[in-house]
Amino acid sequence: MSKYLCYLHYLGFSHKNLFKIFENNREYKIYFENFTYKDLQNLWFNPEKIEKILEKRNSLSLKKIDDLLLNLKVQIITYHDSEYPSGLKNIPNKPFLIYLRWCLRSDFNLISVVWSRKWTKYSEIILEKLIPDLIKSNFWIVSGWAFWVDSLSHKITISNSWYTISVIWTSIEKCYPASNRELYDKIISSWWAILSIFPLWTWWEPYNFPIRNEIIAWISLWTIITEAWENSGTLITAFLALELNKDVFVVPWDITRTTSIWSNNLIKDWLWKLTICIDDILEEYWNIWFWNYSRNSDDIEFEDQIEKNIYDQVYQESSSSSSIAQKLDLDIDIVNMKLSILEIKWLIKLDIWWTYRI
Repeated sequence: MSKYLCYLHYLGFSHKNLFKIFENNREYKIYFENFTYKDLQNLWFNPEKIEKILEKRNSLSLKKIDDLLLNLKVQIITYHDSEYPSGLKNIPNKPFLIYLRWCLRSDFNLISVVWSRKWTKYSEIILEKLIPDLIKSNFWIVSGWAFWVDSLSHKITISNSWYTISVIWTSIEKCYPASNRELYDKIISSWWAILSIFPLWTWWEPYNFPIRNEIIAWISLWTIITEAWENSGTLITAFLALELNKDVFVVPWDITRTTSIWSNNLIKDWLWKLTICIDDILEEYWNIWFWNYSRNSDDIEFEDQIEKNIYDQVYQESSSSSSIAQKLDLDIDIVNMKLSILEIKWLIKLDIWWTYRI
């Protein structure tokens, strides 16, 4: 029944409209077949928009859409579905549905690779070295399908027979730029994922880029940047990731190059983590499965029960000292002292947002 959402989306219903209609129900078919002028007024469409939607519905070829979805094996995943990426659920303007070709895997260790379109050979050299190392460490690669370097991250990943997600800024059936057709087909034939949130038959527009960048930032847990110049759209993704308290790793380069102005500056300002090899990433998430499965409090010797309780609280979720004190009903001075001891033991660390984590 989700194909009826696709019909509505194509007619001009935004993701916000679809949430308003279907947040608490899944009667997609009934609504599509019965919505009226009054229903559209309730969605605050102006009269001109309402007439356009009604006229478009009368001439809509459902078979054409059905055939396209069937022939391309497009999945429509809605907010209600278990496959919906958890990282997207907290976006202020989250998509109600996403269009997907092939397989969308768990977003547990997705890492996005982004850069400026004004790139140099330097990015290619770095990625040829870094992406295989990420793959060996079981990271899955996300990127944005742009010409040159975005495409390069997908190509390197595929050449290493590993999983990649391409988030595109057109509708799911489009391949733009056309020069990426071979890569598009390779991603599909490898059963990796191409993802879009735009209605069918949507070509790229300038305002599609920041929307695409937002999806990349939210769907990924971490972000890597090789080059970023002053007006680069890469910064949109990077700042969104920082606002979400996600680590951003950046590769430094020649201070005289315009393509590295902002990346070098933000390393200098301690906003991004300087990265020259895979170890700089794994230092933050070193042996993440070891920590998740083996590094619980039963494997560690603590000075007392208070220290153990504080560690268990941080293990459960990243927390500030005041939050820990409140949840454990402890004096803040005692908590701060114990946190310092745990830091000295390299069991926890304080991040730039003043929260402690394992």
